[in-house]
Amino acid sequence: MLARKGDAVVLPHGHLHELGDHRDKNPPSFKTLIGERSLLEVREFRFETGDGPQSEVLCGFLGCDQRAFSPFFSALPPMFVVGLNDSAEALGFLEG
Repeated sequence: MLARKGDAVVLPHGHLHELGDHRDKNPPSFKTLIGERSLLEVREFRFETGDGPQSEVLCGFLGCDQRAFSPFFSALPPMFVVGLNDSAEALGFLEG
């Protein structure tokens, strides 16, 4: 799946995934990137893996009452992209 500047990639069911800059390159493993740091230590962490363009990644969790929204969440695909564009800049996720 291709994501562009201003896109949010949503994994509503928590499926395993890889994040990379090119389909033909194997990305480094998360364990390689964080080393021996705990997940709490990498809440704000800069990964430098090359000289290409810089990307910012925001990871989060969305929770709700599963009983009320179960039919909705069950119908969602494993992964989808939402184009935030100007909304992302207004929220401060991207530099303008």
